[in-house]
Amino acid sequence: MIKSKQNHFPEKWITTFQGIYYCNGLSRFHTFISFTGGKTWQILDKRIDKFIFVNHGGLIFAIERRSDIIWYSYDDGNNWYDDIRADFFKDIFTIESPNNLIISALNVNEDKNIHSFNKYNFSDLINRTCQNDDFEPWYVPRYYENCFESEEAFYLKKKPSSMCFDDRTVLLPVIEPCQCVRDGFLWYSNIIS
Repeated sequence: MIKSKQNHFPEKWITTFQGIYYCNGLSRFHTFISFTGGKTWQILDKRIDKFIFVNHGGLIFAIERRSDIIWYSYDDGNNWYDDIRADFFKDIFTIESPNNLIISALNVNEDKNIHSFNKYNFSDLINRTCQNDDFEPWYVPRYYENCFESEEAFYLKKKPSSMCFDDRTVLLPVIEPCQCVRDGFLWYSNIIS
């Protein structure tokens, strides 16, 4: 059951779902993430329980199920780091503001009956504001290339290799005219059917 659009589509190009992966007669529960609007998928380790995206997907922060480890990635999940530890993480929250990348984690030590919030500030690591050359176009997926009814739409997405803070508050599509192709029109498929 889909809980909310925000949980499964945190950005225009990011899609996340949990499901069962079947391979060679075995089945395992995993989280699947796409940074290409569903064209390609990554399978996260089954121990990853909760995760959030900040900086328009430029930082992924995740907690490992039943452990004391937090994982994070700066580059669309290509490389993961796990040097954050505590007693037992219950949940994570974003405290994102225009110039700060702060994430808070609820830490619980049930043996000592101690609950605490840990704050992780990534503003020192990602301390440069993104410039025009830090972005690349991400085209809305279409069946017939990028053109649809003589228009193509794309968003400017931060490049995975760019370590910068994306300070845009609203992500609007760029819509440009493109050359017509017959398959890009809905009426054409009805005529040939």
